[in-house]
Amino acid sequence: MRLSIGVLLLTVFSGLVGCAHPVDFKNPAAISSAFEIKRDNHDGTTAIVGPVYQDGYNALVMSSYWHDRIGVTYNKITVDAYYHGDKRGYDKANDLDGTKLEFVSLLRKVDYCDNSGCWHNEKFEITLTREYLQKYRDKGISFRVSGLSGSFQTFTVPPAYLQAYLAVVK
Repeated sequence: MRLSIGVLLLTVFSGLVGCAHPVDFKNPAAISSAFEIKRDNHDGTTAIVGPVYQDGYNALVMSSYWHDRIGVTYNKITVDAYYHGDKRGYDKANDLDGTKLEFVSLLRKVDYCDNSGCWHNEKFEITLTREYLQKYRDKGISFRVSGLSGSFQTFTVPPAYLQAYLAVVK
């Protein structure tokens, strides 16, 4: 189940990166209008997928998935991380308050190598409760991912994006 939702999200996320249009990420109303709702009657799932937020080489998307048969909503942040240097192998995440977050790796690959080293791409998702999202609605969510190499990277969901998400996904 978790894998099929991850694959669905990766497919939707990959498609959105290619066709993303500029969104004012300081304006919750503008962000809210960029969300897409996708229904799959065959699988009994509904996906609400936010716009792609670019931060340097990295991109993140907030999304919600409802599965009819099990009656559960999943709130996810999917990150597409690019970096240069040694492979990091991200495998865990914590917020900046030290709370361990549910982490699932979706993809790890080497994109390109030259004499200076390699560019790596890792895609992963963080699953959060609605209560957790509500707690951080005014300041946004910052979390740190780390991996087998001991390296880490910090990502942030801006407050306006989180507020828009909470307004759309009720």
